[in-house]
Amino acid sequence: MKIDKDKLAKIGDDDLERRFRTVKNLVVSSKFSSNKRTELEVELCYLHRERDVRVARRAAHQQWLKSSANKRRRA
Repeated sequence: MKIDKDKLAKIGDDDLERRFRTVKNLVVSSKFSSNKRTELEVELCYLHRERDVRVARRAAHQQWLKSSANKRRRA
């Protein structure tokens, strides 16, 4: 299930969540060699970071929209 880090930002939110849950479950299952487990953990970190980036981006956008609406009301 290896994913190209450059393509990670382009996948949809649903696909990102699905991949995150799948890889997380694989890591927890611990039925892999240490090398494979490490590979899965690294992928999980990239997926987790992308999720965090998207959440922060949405929050920043919502704040900008709120600020923008307030500026329009004052004008």
